[in-house]
Amino acid sequence: MWKFLIFIAAVPTLLAASVGSTGTFLATISGYDYLKVQASGPMTATNVKATCEAAGYVTPCAGDGTCKWSSHDGCVLTGLTKCTYPLDDVSEVLCGKRAPLCRVMRGVYIFMGYNWRSGSACGVDGGYYCSTGNDHSDKYALCARDTDDCVSNPCWFGGTCVDETRDFSCVCPKGFSGRRCEIVAFSGKCYQFSLDALSGSDAEQTCSTKNGHLADVKDGQQQTFITDGIAATTGASSWLGMKLKPVYTLTYSDDSVSQGPLQISAAQPPAHCDLCVLLNSSNSFQAEPTACTEQHNYVCQSDVESCEPNVCQNGGNCTSCFAESVIFCDCPDGFAGTLCEIEIDECDSNTCQNGGTCQDDVNSYRCRCRPGYMGDNCESADVDWCALVTCPFDWTCHDYGTHFTCKAPFCPDGMPCKERGGSFSCRAD
Repeated sequence: MWKFLIFIAAVPTLLAASVGSTGTFLATISGYDYLKVQASGPMTATNVKATCEAAGYVTPCAGDGTCKWSSHDGCVLTGLTKCTYPLDDVSEVLCGKRAPLCRVMRGVYIFMGYNWRSGSACGVDGGYYCSTGNDHSDKYALCARDTDDCVSNPCWFGGTCVDETRDFSCVCPKGFSGRRCEIVAFSGKCYQFSLDALSGSDAEQTCSTKNGHLADVKDGQQQTFITDGIAATTGASSWLGMKLKPVYTLTYSDDSVSQGPLQISAAQPPAHCDLCVLLNSSNSFQAEPTACTEQHNYVCQSDVESCEPNVCQNGGNCTSCFAESVIFCDCPDGFAGTLCEIEIDECDSNTCQNGGTCQDDVNSYRCRCRPGYMGDNCESADVDWCALVTCPFDWTCHDYGTHFTCKAPFCPDGMPCKERGGSFSCRAD
């Protein structure tokens, strides 16, 4: 491989790296944060990997899957691409320069697979790149961690964000769907609030490809719903489906209105004379006409229809919109999930008290109570055990709350209690 001697006359002021509780943050690239973490001992590939794992991070590979130093059983493909100059991806983001010219990258070593230079890591040290890690000790390991993609709260309308590797997913409330929960069912219609801005004609075409159209506002309740939805998502001005067509008056050369029987063609003025209508975010989302060429967000609308076939399980009612690209399942009581595939465990809430055992049923539960307790949730301890049992004649019942005992009358030593003819007495042996 390569070993270059780098002479640096002067290095300009670099971007400051932030020091955290474990390691120093360097840069974020393609969904991963990169950090340098203090290592102890020779800078072997094994030691770099161990240092990253001990800090709770992953060990980035030197390049992508085609890089001959990317050992898939020893490192993680995090998106680095340089391979033969593996630290340059980070240094170019951090400093705008190659690693040897980036002061913060000095002494940083990256894992190299397939026994590169007898198991060394590759680093920048002593002006060399790649420096052989076996010849250096107590330097820094380049580590990575998956960024939290939920920090920006990408899920709309109260959806719950689930962070994934370099991605996220949204668990949407009932009646909402889409990658960001941006599709909403309301009053027999579906509405999709856009993530992007387009011209009026492009927005109209985008909705059409989904078997929908730009939303038409035909009553105050619908306008309130749409404006509330925009305010809860992008907060941006959004196109509607209406257009404002101009009304023309025919006049003579002196500007007086034509009164004569002039035969006029039915041809209309060119379409560019029309104005599109949007809900203006800077004016309390009032509807306003504007040039259709402007770029704005938009709201698509589609009818809600029955599914064919019904894909909802356990008796759920299936409806769909936007050409069945969106499915809603109205689940019966006791079931949940996107397709009503989950039976709700009513015992999860620990409803049975005082050590009672819960048995889950469909949309119900039963509690098996310990002795001494009763009630739907074993909440009552007012059981009079002695009122429920009959002790032998002359025996005494003792109630201990959770159980009872029957105690025989006292007999002197040598005269045990004996039964005879249905009665008990103290008799000598």
